[in-house]
This record gives sequence, C-alpha cells and structure tokens, in this order.
Amino acid sequence: MTAQNRLIVLGATGDLVKKKIAQALSVLGADYISYGRRNIDSPDYIKGELNEISTKLATQAITHAYVALPPTLYELVLTQLAQLPHIPRIALEKPFGTSLAGANTLIDVITRLGIRDRVYLVDHYLGKFSPDRDRYMTDQISKIEIAATETNDVDHRGAFYDSVGIINDYIQNHVMMIISSLICCGTRSDTLARIVYLPGSLQTAQYSGFRDIGGVNPTSNTETAVNLSFSYDNLFDINVCAGKSVSKAAVVAKIYLHNGENVVVDINKGGNSYESILGDFLADTSLYRLSFGEALQCWNITEQILADKVGKTPVIYEKGSDTMHIWKH
Repeated sequence: MTAQNRLIVLGATGDLVKKKIAQALSVLGADYISYGRRNIDSPDYIKGELNEISTKLATQAITHAYVALPPTLYELVLTQLAQLPHIPRIALEKPFGTSLAGANTLIDVITRLGIRDRVYLVDHYLGKFSPDRDRYMTDQISKIEIAATETNDVDHRGAFYDSVGIINDYIQNHVMMIISSLICCGTRSDTLARIVYLPGSLQTAQYSGFRDIGGVNPTSNTETAVNLSFSYDNLFDINVCAGKSVSKAAVVAKIYLHNGENVVVDINKGGNSYESILGDFLADTSLYRLSFGEALQCWNITEQILADKVGKTPVIYEKGSDTMHIWKH
C-alpha cells in the first residue's frame, strides 16, 4: 500500500467482502488493511476494536475506509473514524439506515461530525450502469417490467434476513437504482421523485423452509419474494418481480416502447460492479455515489410499500419454483 492511498476495510470476514469487494480490490491492484466481523452483535467489542484501530492507524494517514457493517453500527464507526487525525473518505455499504427516520438520523450524525463531504454512499447496482449509457426518454416508454431473481436461499443469514426481507434488502435500494438508471428524466433524483408505489399491488411470498432456518422467527411473515407495481409520473407503470430461491437467476429489465419495439436490458451483464464502485471511491470521484437526498427518496418510496405490507400473510412457495407459478396462487 502506498503512502498516497491507504485503505482500511471494516467487515472483512463478511460474505460481501469475501465474495465481491476483495475480488474487485485485487483486480484494481489496491492493497488494504482489513478487520473482521467478530462478535458483531457486541457494540462494546466493536467500540474497543475501533479504538484499537484508531490508535494503530492514527499516524498512518488512512485515506479511505470501506465500511461493510450493519447500519446499526454506522454512528459508532463514523464517530471513531471522524476522530482520526486524517479523516478518510468513508464508503458506507447499503442500506443507509433501516428506515426513513433512521436515515435522517444518520445524516444528522454525519453533519454533526462535519464529514458530509467525506462520506460516499454505496449501492453497487449503480456500478452496473455506465454514467454515459443511453437511457430511455419518458415519452418513448409504454411499460417497464423488471425481473430480479436468484436461485440462492438466505443461507446462514437467517436472523439478518428475517429482520429486513426482500423489500428492505433489495427493492429499497437496488430496484430504485435500476429504474432511475434506465429512465432519462434529468438527474437520478428527478427520476426518483416521480416514482409512486401503486397501493394494493403488493403480493408477498416466502419459500418453504425459511422459518426453519436458525435465527428466523418460527412464525415469521418476512417476504423472500414480491410482486409489485409503480407508476412513473402517471405516464406508464413499472412492474417488479423479485425473489430468492426460485428456478432462475437473472436481473433483467424489459422496456416496452410506444413504437412497438421491446428492449431487454441484462442488468447483470458486465462482471463485478464493485470494480467500478471501488475505482470511483479510491479515485476521489463520485460518478457512482448515491447522494443523501437520493437515499431519503428511496426510503420514502419504500415506506409506502411497507405500509401496504402490514397485515399481509405471504404465500408459501417451494424452493426452485418458477416465479409465475408463485403469483398464480
């Protein structure tokens, strides 16, 4: 690691770092210091570890810190990093907070610490779209369908997933980035401002066996698949079908145009999007950075969906089911 670019990664034993971030850093040729996720549920332990890190690195001029930890720990981590003699540029993994109120609280914390210009909010789906790619004008579009499915189940992350579900874990962030990256309507924020959830469109489902996973409430109604719709500025609808542990893994958007053409966009095409995100972060540029305002807009839309979810009992589907079969029940 050069003196000009010193990176620390917090949460290095988590799946995200092991499967995606470490690989991207290797491709970029970036050296880094990493710290793991031991005893992650103990704030006192985390605080002690961060104090130790701060002491060790106080004279090493850390320039960048990548935080791949739960958002419940962000205030603690940011407070510690803000005390370093050289405050690094700080990347925070999604989600930014666990609710609209929580996101606002984090912004207040960041503002109080005086580090607003040092924080880089990450949604790696932004790295799947080139900033100069063609987007579709609103007057061209008659309808959009997005299918975001995976064959993987929640694995050993039962307690975490039961606390968030696919709405908070995927719709709130990734789907909002897909929509705002496909549609040409000024800035990404301009696009997000025109997305309205269609009340009553939400269908929820849960794969059989989810409640038997360690850490999951045996009576859990947490959704592992959803089908829902949005209206875009009353011009056209956007249908989203997303699910885990289904028959096919794909993230595809189908854009129906008024001229009769249908355009299929393979969102996953192009490899590891963290290469773009981390390259942007380490270069001190912001091509793929999510703004605080955009994060709040995403939460505002999501809370409309969550309000509609209250009282719903998910349909149970067998692992490996076709998504169309799920919603026929």
